[in-house]
Amino acid sequence: MPAIQNLVEHLVDYAGLFPPASLELPQVIENYAQYCQGEFSWMLGRLIIPASRLDEFSELALDCLPASRMDGWVISALLPAAQPDSDAMQLGFQNIAAFNQRHQDPANGLASVDTIEIKASTADQIFLTTEALPDAITGFIELPHETDPDRLLAIMSQCPKRLFAKIRTGGVTRDLIPPANQVARFIRSCVKHAIGFKATAGLHHPIRGKFPLTYESDADRGTMYGFINVFAAACFAYGTDASQSDLIEILKETDPSSFEFGDLALCWKNLDVTTQRISEIRMLNAISFGSCSFGEPTFELANLGLLANVRI
Repeated sequence: MPAIQNLVEHLVDYAGLFPPASLELPQVIENYAQYCQGEFSWMLGRLIIPASRLDEFSELALDCLPASRMDGWVISALLPAAQPDSDAMQLGFQNIAAFNQRHQDPANGLASVDTIEIKASTADQIFLTTEALPDAITGFIELPHETDPDRLLAIMSQCPKRLFAKIRTGGVTRDLIPPANQVARFIRSCVKHAIGFKATAGLHHPIRGKFPLTYESDADRGTMYGFINVFAAACFAYGTDASQSDLIEILKETDPSSFEFGDLALCWKNLDVTTQRISEIRMLNAISFGSCSFGEPTFELANLGLLANVRI
């Protein structure tokens, strides 16, 4: 299997509800149903829905949800951050439990929430989250990138629950795009503590470049990371002895041809990682990224000619 296929298979979690697309839920459901049947369905990951809207989703999606368990939709639910004086997170977990019970029945359309995504900037928030996290659910903990995440990742690594980290890699304004040294620091710290991660926001395009930050006709432009940059950097970080400076260079790379995708390996300058190792890293470490667009990542990747040797 070509390296590019291993790198991007089921990579894109669809988050059409969120900026800059900010679509209505019926349109998001319709889009996801189409993507599940489309040419690039093999690149599609989970559907991202706030836990507070799962009941609404159940009412709207019944005609779209499959009756076959093999084809059941898999959902990642967003939860409000744990707070000692609020029960919002706990209510979210109750919504998830009710949703999963309801959608075990094919008559209601097969679907399941198997992951949650939640912010935590303190050790106490991590503890509160993991105490409430059901054993059957995987937790993605969004950590602040502005400060060194090492201590929080160390705490997560000692937790008996199944936890991954999450980093925000962009947004609708330039100030929301973290510098490369912060993204590289996050990835290296995840490697150090043997924790996998996902990314979210600002990864609509395969390769780093300057792009409009929203879909408005007069949108401001900013230099956005490419998802190839981020996940190639992750593969080299987990699979080789790539240094911090190597990761920063990879994250800043703007030349698509500098990434050499073969049948046996992905190469960048003097670094290479085998296709088998990429598959392992994607499964265990570099999980996915959330995007409000599925069309941009897939069609732009195809237009670069990188999918020519993919075998589905």
